[in-house]
Amino acid sequence: QCPVSTTLMINQPSSITLVTSPNATICYGTSTNIFANASGGNSPYQYQWSDGSTGGGPFLISPLSTSFYNVYVTDNNNCQSETKTIKITVLPPITVIPTIHSICDKDTVILTSNVYGGNGGPYNYNWNTGANTNTLLVIADYSQNPMTFTLSVSDGCTNPNGTGIFTVHVNPLPILSFNSDITNGCVPLKVTFNALNGNSFDSYLWDFGNGQVGTTNPSQVIYNTVDTFDIKLKIKTMYGCERDTLVPTYVVTYPLPVASFYPEKPLLSELDGEEYFINTSYGGTTYFWNFGDVTSSNNTASTFNATHLYVHPGDYTITLVVTNTYGCSDTTVQKITVTPDVSIYIPDAFTPDNDGLNDVFKPQGVGIQNLNYKMEIYDRWGEKIFQSEDFNIGWDGTVKGSVAQTGVYAYYIVLYDIKGYKHFYKGHVSLLSNKN
Repeated sequence: QCPVSTTLMINQPSSITLVTSPNATICYGTSTNIFANASGGNSPYQYQWSDGSTGGGPFLISPLSTSFYNVYVTDNNNCQSETKTIKITVLPPITVIPTIHSICDKDTVILTSNVYGGNGGPYNYNWNTGANTNTLLVIADYSQNPMTFTLSVSDGCTNPNGTGIFTVHVNPLPILSFNSDITNGCVPLKVTFNALNGNSFDSYLWDFGNGQVGTTNPSQVIYNTVDTFDIKLKIKTMYGCERDTLVPTYVVTYPLPVASFYPEKPLLSELDGEEYFINTSYGGTTYFWNFGDVTSSNNTASTFNATHLYVHPGDYTITLVVTNTYGCSDTTVQKITVTPDVSIYIPDAFTPDNDGLNDVFKPQGVGIQNLNYKMEIYDRWGEKIFQSEDFNIGWDGTVKGSVAQTGVYAYYIVLYDIKGYKHFYKGHVSLLSNKN
């Protein structure tokens, strides 16, 4: 058997070449195209995408995060290309970090934007107030509390814009108003101040204008000098909001007069009881004297100097009140002593004729104890015809109910003065009568 040979030519197709769109970076919220083109091998081609797409594209994609797209192809001979990967990097969205502030009414605060993401900028800023800077100056307005401000930030690429809502809480200022129980008067002047509309959570600082301060409400101060005083009050609320006010010449103080006098004779006697008081006061316009003599109908006076007659022994306290044109007064006192005098008058004759004149023989005197007393009357023969143990009871000239004869009678008197000293008197008295 003879061998037979032949030559066959087998055509090997070229390898499949796959070309894809390049990796890309896009902004958040935007789109891009991807595609793949195959060549070589034996067409037609079947494209296999990892996201399920078919064909070579281009395909419009809008990923929200960085994504990878894998693709390969097979040809008509079922030959497969290598797998290609397309990376689509998605930049982050624009993030605006808002801030929250708490400030006092009428204070200012600067809202500062904290922005990141997007393509990194430069950023464009748009506040709802119309401002287009990255900061916003805000003046607090309690009537709009809470105040909100919206910031929109763009970078010319990212969609949507970044948005942040800033909040400013506005705390009210304290309501400044105060009063006092008195605003003018004589030194030393005690004044109580009261802040109105405050509460227990507020703190207070008073400046009373005289070098003294107070931290309570109400608050009290004593003014010891003559002047006018400005009052300042600062209140801080529990939120730290402060406010102060100054009222000039709120308190006015007036001077006191000085009351002073002395008695001409600090020691008087009962029989010479007139006293003269010498006024040495100054700064006064009116004067009021009280002589301390409650039994007298002339116990007071309103003259500059004064005179008073004391008729009873004892210790007396004299008061002088001096008042000036502002109604301010000063008071001073002095003491005097009126000593009792012992004085007795014994008549040497009497006429018991019931004419109402000199009808009774009775001593007169001062400084005598009325009941610690004895008077005895004797006739010419030494017989005791009358006795009295009361200084106020005398002999009416009768003996056993009848008027005694005209004549001379002896008397013996023993008495004690109010100091307790004993006195003895004896003598004669003439009884003058119409009886023979």
